[in-house]
Amino acid sequence: VLCVASTMGMFRRPGQLLRTLAARIVEEVSALCRWSSQIISEPGSCAVSLWFVIGVLSCIICVCFLMAAIAWGSVFYGHSVYLTALTEDGRWSIGQISTGITIFWISSLPGTLFVGYLIDKKGASWVVFIGACCIGFSLVGISWAHDLWLIFVCYGIMGFAYPAVGAAAISLSL
Repeated sequence: VLCVASTMGMFRRPGQLLRTLAARIVEEVSALCRWSSQIISEPGSCAVSLWFVIGVLSCIICVCFLMAAIAWGSVFYGHSVYLTALTEDGRWSIGQISTGITIFWISSLPGTLFVGYLIDKKGASWVVFIGACCIGFSLVGISWAHDLWLIFVCYGIMGFAYPAVGAAAISLSL
């Protein structure tokens, strides 16, 4: 916004952009407060307590934060931990486990394309639950794997299920 505004010559003095943005935010918040107080105070209207709305939104944000922590903590950033754990006993090489990680990323593409459709048809809670179960079973399968093909299958399932609890599902849930 700053680059566009400066190239158009809209803001010549320092701080003018920030003051303009702050004024706009104050206007929007004031309009929202007037609207919410009008809804709550009108007789016969659907009076919803502002604290109830804040409570529901807080619960949604907490659930999305938990989804993000699990998805990114155990899957997105967990590959380096799994790579080290699976290669330190010498049974598999770094290249073989990296192939499994590559399978994860390749299989996450159709999952990302498909998760929006599933959430529209089945609902976010069902899709997130199934995705979390698939990821959990895949992580258990990777830890119990005695053959390389099982690691590849588990990484493929985990990659397909990752968007169901990752950024795509969080964005669609909000």
